[in-house]
Amino acid sequence: MTAKTHRRLSCITLILLCIVFIKVVDVKTNFLLKAAAGILEGAAQIFPDSEYTNSLLSWAYYKLNDTEKAEKAFDQACINSIKKTLETNPNDADAYFYLGQKYEHSGQLDLAIVTYEKAKALDKNNVSLWESLGEAYID
Repeated sequence: MTAKTHRRLSCITLILLCIVFIKVVDVKTNFLLKAAAGILEGAAQIFPDSEYTNSLLSWAYYKLNDTEKAEKAFDQACINSIKKTLETNPNDADAYFYLGQKYEHSGQLDLAIVTYEKAKALDKNNVSLWESLGEAYID
């Protein structure tokens, strides 16, 4: 087993432990929730394209009442999920539109504009898309 494989398996084991902490532990037990959030932050760095890891991280932050970090992790989970959708269906204008919205919501305006432009090339009749594209250019 290579060191990289061992690291990934260790990370997966820790993620499973975090799931137990988040689901089972009483919200008042912040120590375990903070530990789970810390482990999941590390896992998100090892698995940057994992929507599942970021979803769990969002959930942990939500339970810790840290809505700013929860929203950031949730946005990243959505971005990763939509990107996976686009891998299998690269002509999905709606997916590009929603990806652009998530980029815009997370403050990544340059990526939002590029993504909106891709959606526009696939569907020129989406009024909401034109509105979002215009707002992104203004911001």
